[in-house]
Amino acid sequence: MRQQTIDKIPKIVAYMMSIFIAIGILKLPVAQELITLVASIKYFGIFIAGALFTYSTTTLPAIAIFARAAETLNPYLLIPIGATGATVGNLIIRKYVHKIAKKQIKKSRKYLKQKKWIHRLDIILPSIMLVVLATPLPDEFVAALSYVSKYSTKKYMLICFISKLIGIWLIFVTANLL
Repeated sequence: MRQQTIDKIPKIVAYMMSIFIAIGILKLPVAQELITLVASIKYFGIFIAGALFTYSTTTLPAIAIFARAAETLNPYLLIPIGATGATVGNLIIRKYVHKIAKKQIKKSRKYLKQKKWIHRLDIILPSIMLVVLATPLPDEFVAALSYVSKYSTKKYMLICFISKLIGIWLIFVTANLL
């Protein structure tokens, strides 16, 4: 168990470094022009930004697009459009995670059943999903958990949409305060 934790350290460090690199890239004039271009497409650009908001490597550019669009567009239209794009992105992630991690998902479910923790996971999973999906944390984790808990696609979509509404609303509120 200790070795598994040690093995994860390089992945965590790489993720943290990618955040700092992304922040640096976002300061480049070319990146600023691209953000302005996507934000200028208005509602379709917000839908694209919503889909980008779900992937761990494109979260920061999506936040920048939301912040730029908040300057000129109506947030009451942008927030649900961005949340819809994010929900579509989460469905793609969910399908992809299921495709590549079927064996690990089955093992996890079997382990949780043996420990009699699967019922506890079913109870707390909606809360975990709402928090993780509303933040810029990687959504891949939640997608895997939804399969371990055998969450239906409809429930998953509903929780994704609600949490992304909250997360994108917080981005717009923050952008308007700055």
